[in-house]
Amino acid sequence: MTAEQIFNPEFLTKLSGACDRYYNSEEGAFREGYEHFHNAAGQATIVKAAANDLGLESTTYGNSELPDDTLHPEGPGAGYDWELVDNRWVVDLWRISYHGDGPVVYDLSDPAQLNLAARTFGPSAKWDKLDVDPAEMETAKKIWRNFTLPQRAVDDLLSGEG
Repeated sequence: MTAEQIFNPEFLTKLSGACDRYYNSEEGAFREGYEHFHNAAGQATIVKAAANDLGLESTTYGNSELPDDTLHPEGPGAGYDWELVDNRWVVDLWRISYHGDGPVVYDLSDPAQLNLAARTFGPSAKWDKLDVDPAEMETAKKIWRNFTLPQRAVDDLLSGEG
């Protein structure tokens, strides 16, 4: 796969939806070990895993004072994370997971999308660079590698049978 194939709205929307594979609807929670991936930080980590797999530079950013305070379920000041890939794409899987609509990727090489990203996340000078927990990164890599597997294979991996 190429970066252009991955970092587009259609593919990223599918990737966000794939996180449902790790959700146990009977318990109303993510399966043990996958809880981190149902929030903005966790989904940014999955994007980082995808970017790293392609050999692309990827940086996790966050900001607790977003101009668009509707992005976080806990309201303004709660914090919000996204991924900047190859200094070109701002990827926000959480927006589609939480809102069900809206931009999931902003191509900063397009002046209109650059402007929209600034209105959504604030000026890049105010973005805080965040560290990613190594254990969460390993799980994100597993989620990314399993993304294209059939549901049965993912279920087997989660149950320890795969």
